[in-house]
Formats: sequence, C-alpha cells, structure tokens
Amino acid sequence: MLAESPRPAVATRDYANETIISGKVSRLFRSSPTFSAGIIAADNGPMWDRDVRFSGKAEVQLGEILNLTGAWKQDPKWGWGFVISNITYPMPDATPDGLAHYLSHNPNFKGIGPVKAKLIADAFSSDFDNAIRYCQPEIAKIGKLTLAQVAAIAEEWTSKADQNAIGQWLSIYKLTHCQVKKIIGQYGSRARQILTENPYLLTQDIDGFGFATVDEIALAMGVSKQHPGRICAYLVYAVNQEAEAGGHTWILRGDLIRQAVSKLAFDTLDAEKLLREQLKRLCEPGEFREDAPLVEIAGGDGKVRISSRRLWERESALGEWLREAMRWD
Repeated sequence: MLAESPRPAVATRDYANETIISGKVSRLFRSSPTFSAGIIAADNGPMWDRDVRFSGKAEVQLGEILNLTGAWKQDPKWGWGFVISNITYPMPDATPDGLAHYLSHNPNFKGIGPVKAKLIADAFSSDFDNAIRYCQPEIAKIGKLTLAQVAAIAEEWTSKADQNAIGQWLSIYKLTHCQVKKIIGQYGSRARQILTENPYLLTQDIDGFGFATVDEIALAMGVSKQHPGRICAYLVYAVNQEAEAGGHTWILRGDLIRQAVSKLAFDTLDAEKLLREQLKRLCEPGEFREDAPLVEIAGGDGKVRISSRRLWERESALGEWLREAMRWD
C-alpha cells in the first residue's frame, strides 16, 4: 500500500502582520453603540478564509461595506478573530466609472440606476466632493434627479467622507470608533475646528466624555495647560465629584482652588489668579453659558462655598417647599 502523500501547506491569513480588512458585514452576533461582533466577508485573503470573525468598540450595521483597522487575536474558544481599533468607509475611485458604480450600487440611493449615475459621474467625477456639497441643483439637473434624491446622496457622501477624515485624525489620540461617531454626530464637519479650538467642550456636549479622558486627548493635541476651557472643565468636574463621590453639596472656594492648582499642574506662577478668573465666569450666567453651571454661596463664617447650580436650585426649591409645609402644618 502506497503511503499517503503529505498535503501541501495551505496559505492562510497573515495573523501577525495583517492590520486592515475590507469587506461587507455578512452576519452580526451583537451590535450596540459601544460594541459589535460579527462576520465580515473580506475582499482579500485566501478564497477559503474570507469569512472573518470581528469584534470591537464600534457600532456596525448588517450589510455595511467597511475598512476595518486592527489586529488579529486568538481566542481559546473561538479561534482567530480580528479586533477592531478603527473603521473607515470605502469611497469610490476618483474616476467616472468608479463614481458611477458607487452611485448606482449604494442601497441608500433610491432611483439612481446606471444611466443616471453615469451622467453624474461623467460631469462631476473630477471634483465630486465639492460638487455634492455646493452644487446640488446642477447635479439634479444633469442627473435628472429630484433635489431630495441629490440631498440623500449628499448626506451619505459627506457623512462618510467627514467621518473618514476626522476619524483618521482622531485615531492618533486613541479614540474608539464609537467615540468618533458621537463627536461627528454632535459637531459634523466642524468637529476638527471645534476640537482644535477647545476640546474640553466634549465634557459639556457629549455624554461619556469625562474630564480625565478629554484632558488626556487635549494635552496630546498640544493644548496649553492654562487653556481656559481646561480650567473651566476641571472646576465643574471637581464640584460635581464632591456631590457624586463625596456626598457633599458644596466645596469651600479656597479648597477648590488649592485642589485645582495641585491637579492641573500649571506651567505658570499665576495659577491661582487664572483659576479665580475662570471660576467667576462659571458662576455668572451669560458668561460661560446661559445657565452658569456653578454658584457661589456666602456662608455665615465669612467663607464662600461653591456648588453645582443644578443641585443648589433643587435644594433651594426643596427648602422652600418644606418651609411652606411647616407653615400649613
């Protein structure tokens, strides 16, 4: 009996070096704003090894076409899987044929077949990004579309293009795909400008961005330790922490200033002056924002307390109600 010939080595994926996988999400095991897991039908790799199991801190939808950035990890139970660190969305080739294919095959675009897609691509492929943002009536006329159809194209195109650009920029600072989506959802195409000017707005505008997280991002961006936004964000955070973690409804102004000097590690001898200036703004409606987040309370001992305005107003209302109840008792 002849000995069985050894099977040739079967090529598989490069688990050590592969960092990008592109393809279409073919199955989802779980999808939430903070975590998703499923299978992507990859465009690359051996034909018998293109159903790639993935997971990560990202929200993906069934049928989405994605570029996943990350690394392979071996699980004792499930075997090799791709762990996501970032997601981008493939954009069409900058050619008439590439753009026409994108427009005619995107499921989000209704009523745009190959003929209309080709008319648009032939006329605008050289600078489609600018055209779809600023020349929508012209696109509608040449492509024989309604303005509503062109608006749908614009919304899909700009959201993906902006998310790609901003996501790639933010990935330097190790933000998750979920965090990037929240930022773009809040600020849109102005996200980079807003975060460059004052990243600490994240602590006010978007849930899930605490002071410590934003401070790490901002300092990595090169924001000054003395930035007014940093000072304001920390002061609000510190007062709220007194209530949430310590159970105190206020903190002495002097203690708050000393704590901030220690925690913020300023590169200036004027730290206390800077803190007092920003604290004053935080306690004055119309300066920091319409409802100033903090309030100064004069104590009978001559010391000033700082409290969250929201908490102080609730306690004041409760005290008034109790006084009224006692008068009627």
